Amino acid sequence: MKKKMCVLVVDDEPIMCKLAEKAMNKIGFCVLVAEDGYRAIEIVKNNPNKIDIVLLDLLMPQINGIETYKHMKDIQPSIKALLITGTKKERIQEEIVQEGVLPYIEKPYKIDQLTDTILRILGEKS
Repeated sequence: MKKKMCVLVVDDEPIMCKLAEKAMNKIGFCVLVAEDGYRAIEIVKNNPNKIDIVLLDLLMPQINGIETYKHMKDIQPSIKALLITGTKKERIQEEIVQEGVLPYIEKPYKIDQLTDTILRILGEKS
């Protein structure tokens, strides 16, 4: 029996969490939600190797998406992430590439775009 995929949605905007959660439930993923980076890091610590991918907002108060991802990689080096950004600043995009969080999508995104990108990252879709 194939393991049910698990996604961790991390966004400080509740509406974005609900949108992503609805999309991920629709394709059969289990979904965990964190309202900030520190809570997300705690969830990864408490669920070792159970999270297949993190849907991670770039700009959040307290700790941004890139710093959050670095901490998650320390805990689970194989963790995959999709960064969600509402900014088009080239410096931030360069930092994203250097951290290996590829691809990323920009807000606002369409649910089909989100699900297709996640399935490609996980090798579930070509």
